[in-house]
Amino acid sequence: MPFGLPGVNKKGKVSNGNYVWISYFYSYLNEQDRAGFVMSSQASSAGRDEAKVRRKLVETGDVDVMVAIRSNFFYTRTVPCELWFLNRAKPSSTATRC
Repeated sequence: MPFGLPGVNKKGKVSNGNYVWISYFYSYLNEQDRAGFVMSSQASSAGRDEAKVRRKLVETGDVDVMVAIRSNFFYTRTVPCELWFLNRAKPSSTATRC
């Protein structure tokens, strides 16, 4: 994983797979690719190891936008979610690096 494994417990298992998926999506992007995906709203506020992975991802400058979606947006789910968009195709002059 490009940003490390988040939340690995003593048994070697990942406690929360959100950032494994996000890292997985990111790892498949080449320098001209873009990706968009839906994540639980909890992913943007997860703490500890997940926060470290999130910080590293944001520092790349490839997080283009995150859109918060209210609860009950999906017919079968009541929890809020977020749309994440990654863009590795941004020119370096316009990429915001933290």
